Amino acid sequence: MTRWSDEENCISLPTLYMRKVDDVRRTLGKMRGNNVRTEEFGEYLRPVIRLCKKSVNSRIGAVDYFIQHHDFKHIAVDHYDIEFAVRQLRENVDQLESLTEKLAQIDPEREKAFRTSRDVGSTVVNICDVWEKGECEIDEFISEICLALANMADAIDLIDLTLLKASVFTYKDYINHYND
Repeated sequence: MTRWSDEENCISLPTLYMRKVDDVRRTLGKMRGNNVRTEEFGEYLRPVIRLCKKSVNSRIGAVDYFIQHHDFKHIAVDHYDIEFAVRQLRENVDQLESLTEKLAQIDPEREKAFRTSRDVGSTVVNICDVWEKGECEIDEFISEICLALANMADAIDLIDLTLLKASVFTYKDYINHYND
């Protein structure tokens, strides 16, 4: 299983690239195929969430920096639209965190439900229903996580392109300021 390191010494802003999203999708698929415990999904996704948070926070700072320097005046972009996009990114990160925590808790909850149903004397059908429901939830959460990551990567690219279109020089100034 591959691990992500936060890109230290980068000469640009931390970014969630689409190829990284594809890597995550493939790795989650392999993990799902190997029937790993859901807690391991959480362990794998936590560094991804850290990178997403860094990416979003750096974009928030960049948009604020551009607004302070009035560099949106050169293009036909309402800075409220781009601020809305940044807020959406922040909400996506929160959603990603929530989905990851829910995913990581599925196996412990299933085991607890299994023990409880055994103690109560539930039928085999009820126990299988609980297990099958957990399997469906795992697939749903993985799908939602991959979709949220892809949406975030697209939004980050769009914000970066908008900022570069507004002013390449201000963007470079912000990157130098950010990396100091």
